[in-house]
Amino acid sequence: MTDLRLVLKSLSARSTSTVVTCLLIAIAVALLISMRSLREAGRRSFTRGVGNAHLVVSGDSSPLVAVLNGIFYANPPRAPLPESKVTEIASSMPWAWTIPTQLGDSFRGFPVLGTTPAFLDDFEPAIGEPWRIRRPGRNIEGPFDVVLGSRVAAATGLGVGDRLFLTHGMGVDAAGGEVGIVDDPSATVEAEGDPHDGHDHDDHDD
Repeated sequence: MTDLRLVLKSLSARSTSTVVTCLLIAIAVALLISMRSLREAGRRSFTRGVGNAHLVVSGDSSPLVAVLNGIFYANPPRAPLPESKVTEIASSMPWAWTIPTQLGDSFRGFPVLGTTPAFLDDFEPAIGEPWRIRRPGRNIEGPFDVVLGSRVAAATGLGVGDRLFLTHGMGVDAAGGEVGIVDDPSATVEAEGDPHDGHDHDDHDD
């Protein structure tokens, strides 16, 4: 009797335990593959949101919180940097570009990001994929210009030339009154599949 026949005979004599063992192995392999797939999907999403940003400067308590708040807009920063500090940092090194951002207001539950025209000129939400501005829209130029993410534009129905009122605070139930009037939404930008698409980008004029 060959070794293979001995193995098969032994397995058939313990058919129940053999089937259970095979099922457990299959489940373990499936779980391992799923975990690897989820990890890779998370890595791709994280990379896409960061884009060509190489350094985040923040007053937040930890690097993780700084990235979550500064890049993925999880919450307004608890310790925002004053304008004088931002200017000091921007002039301290020959950076390729520096972009100040500020989070805190919202519009119909969508966060509003206060920033400068460099956000759309220099920052790429995904490496090699710059912002795509729908014509006849344009980049922000003045203190009351705003650029809408394509998901915000689709959800609100706003377009170039419409007026909107911003609310102080984040989220649908944000407390506060109307704190600013934007006379001219300048453009709608598209960067599908990244966290920046679901935001209003308002001119930052501190």
